[in-house]
Amino acid sequence: MKIITDSCSDLTKEYVSAHDITVLPMTITFGEEQLKDGIDIDYDGFYTRLEKELPKTSQVGPYDFKEAFKNANDDVLCITVSGNLSGTYQSACIAAKDFDNVCVIDSTQVCIAEGIIVEYAVMLKEQGLDYNTVCNKTREKVSDACVIAAVDTLEYLQKGGRLSKTAAAAGILLSIKPVITVESGEIKILGKARGYNKANNMLKEYVNAHGIDFDLPFELAYSGNDRGLLDQYIQNSKDLYSTYDKELPIARIGSTIGTHAGPGTVGLAFFKKA
Repeated sequence: MKIITDSCSDLTKEYVSAHDITVLPMTITFGEEQLKDGIDIDYDGFYTRLEKELPKTSQVGPYDFKEAFKNANDDVLCITVSGNLSGTYQSACIAAKDFDNVCVIDSTQVCIAEGIIVEYAVMLKEQGLDYNTVCNKTREKVSDACVIAAVDTLEYLQKGGRLSKTAAAAGILLSIKPVITVESGEIKILGKARGYNKANNMLKEYVNAHGIDFDLPFELAYSGNDRGLLDQYIQNSKDLYSTYDKELPIARIGSTIGTHAGPGTVGLAFFKKA
């Protein structure tokens, strides 16, 4: 069985290599220059350029999926970014029509929340479950995935046309930190915290309301080239992880979400307790 996903999942290169996952890159466009996410540009390079210029991101096309499915030479489980936020899922479905051994799942998530769904599928595969069981259990588990993030600045939401200049200026002046989640495949604003401490409290409240299933994959993440705000969150929220006796899994938020959120975002993805 071959597991395929897109680069929006923000899986670490070490994890991808260790578990033989194929990651198809989104396209990042700075001006006239088109770059393959994670191939032509890495996290450091992306955030350095983001400070000077706002790029555009493009979906993975049907041709790329078709080639990946063909080259797999095995049954394929393909997990994509939310179909409500990107045409990538539709591209995968179009490509899958030419194959009878490809299962495509809409994660209904983005970023690290998509990533933990991929990790869940990998876990099932490595437990030795058969292909159809892995596909069915993964699809059933999608609705239990949760994600929450605190955005440090409104600047990039404004640059991307998702917030007016007036609202952004007022928010920056008041140190507003939007706290966002994903519901039904779409990004929702849970609240607008005034200052980082209040944003951190909103993150903790959300986690406490759902409960983290530490027996399943979860991920902490940050955007930008400095993880200071994530370290601060971990220190302030260490009671949430007091029963977890391993090193906390940490990833970086990549270009797909980083383009709109900018640096300084802190996020957490997990499966809620049954």
